[in-house]
Amino acid sequence: MIHLAATGRAHPDPDVWTEARLWAGQMLDSPWWWRIVRAVVISGFAVGGVAATTGVAVEFQADYAISIAVLTVAPLAVLWARRQMRTARLINRVEPAEGNPRANPRWVPIVLSVVAFAAMATSVAVIVHTVQVNHEAVFGCPFEPEHPDVRAAWIKHEGKSGNLGCPVGPGGVTAGGEPFQHTTTGVFAITSIVGEFLVPHDLFDVWQTHWKVLGEPTEVPMLDGSTMYVNFQRGHIVKTAGGQSIAVPGKDYQQKQVAGGPCTTHDRPCLVRAERNGTNIHLAWHWEIADAFNVSWRVPSQIVPTSVEAAGSEYTIDGVDPRARYIVEVQACDKRFLRRSVCTPAATYIITPVP
Repeated sequence: MIHLAATGRAHPDPDVWTEARLWAGQMLDSPWWWRIVRAVVISGFAVGGVAATTGVAVEFQADYAISIAVLTVAPLAVLWARRQMRTARLINRVEPAEGNPRANPRWVPIVLSVVAFAAMATSVAVIVHTVQVNHEAVFGCPFEPEHPDVRAAWIKHEGKSGNLGCPVGPGGVTAGGEPFQHTTTGVFAITSIVGEFLVPHDLFDVWQTHWKVLGEPTEVPMLDGSTMYVNFQRGHIVKTAGGQSIAVPGKDYQQKQVAGGPCTTHDRPCLVRAERNGTNIHLAWHWEIADAFNVSWRVPSQIVPTSVEAAGSEYTIDGVDPRARYIVEVQACDKRFLRRSVCTPAATYIITPVP
């Protein structure tokens, strides 16, 4: 159609050509303000769609998602509006529409370009501001950990805004000669068996006091309902909610909350079935309606788990080691438009190998 009109020829199909002439007449006869409003409104819907898609799929911050959408849509909207007007003029030039189409003020495309440029400039400023805020969220502490390995792990876990928080006071070495750093959320150490290890301050102090008896941790801190515990080479430390940390030499902690057992907490999903079959673990849980469930798993020596998002109340983990214990966590989440999801606390369970 455009190629034919550009060479001064009508479309060979009379019905198509009639529809094209009617469309061109409507475009050229519409008032200037309507053309601007039309372009802005359609662009606004496109921005909202792109922002919502990126915000939900990638969980970008709302201002970041909207800014990216504006930078994507604005130039395309200007080109689309100019192309439509050019096409309408070409069709009308071949066979002018009846009546007297309104003249298209020369400043209308300029207004659209200025609006698009202003929107894009604002979006760039928002993105720059967001990057600065995110940088501050990581590196915004008064100082950083001194030990290079601790600092690298601290940055990996998002620094100030992550689960380690800001460093508090100078770093040091444990009774076993491994680096540690006091932070606002606890004490972070890099141990010989577990690697990255984060515990509350009082639990760390009990460990150091009983280091010769307990040895090194063999897994990261775990929750059994409201009880926190850590297993060591020669015993464990247990800390009840609101209580003190107590060292128990000679044996590992025995998990009381098990899959398929009674549901003792009601603020998170309850794992009712965990079946191991070779390299697979099939999980099933009870919970009310949720948009999605976060399922994560790791061996006891890992601090960072593998995570997936499940749509229903069952999930099968593939490729596990049949001989290893696994720590499984399940969260129920509700998604929000252009905001991060709201999730329940994680329900934590130990999945032991089949005897």
